Amino acid sequence: MDGRCGWEVTGLRVGRSTVLARCPYARPVLVFTRETGQSVQAADGTVVGQLRDLTVRLGVEHPTVHRLAIGSRRRLSHLLPWSAVAAFERSAVVLQDLGPVGSFAIDSRVIPLEDDELLLGRDVLDTQIVDGSGTGWHGFRMCC
Repeated sequence: MDGRCGWEVTGLRVGRSTVLARCPYARPVLVFTRETGQSVQAADGTVVGQLRDLTVRLGVEHPTVHRLAIGSRRRLSHLLPWSAVAAFERSAVVLQDLGPVGSFAIDSRVIPLEDDELLLGRDVLDTQIVDGSGTGWHGFRMCC
């Protein structure tokens, strides 16, 4: 957001439909479910795996992506920092030259997340979020 608009994307109820309205000065918005599943490539073009999930860290007003969870349909194999990304395109995620990607390998049975870190797909997608700040009950269903 560049300060010209007080919002980036807002869901507006129109009858039974929700319409997304966007400030003309807002940054582009990526739809999470459209991005997962695309290939992740090392700097030399070798396919490392597929983008399975993204992590964010809590405790900040506007969380940003912290790490990428990469793997196959059945299991996660790598957890890479966002700083490792050279390009995030609709066709593929391309990594910077990091040396051996194996240094970011994980055991998918125990995903080593930090205490304040969430996987967006696993922990947030299709979850009801309730604002309990005392200003009234506002429930949101996270989707897409």
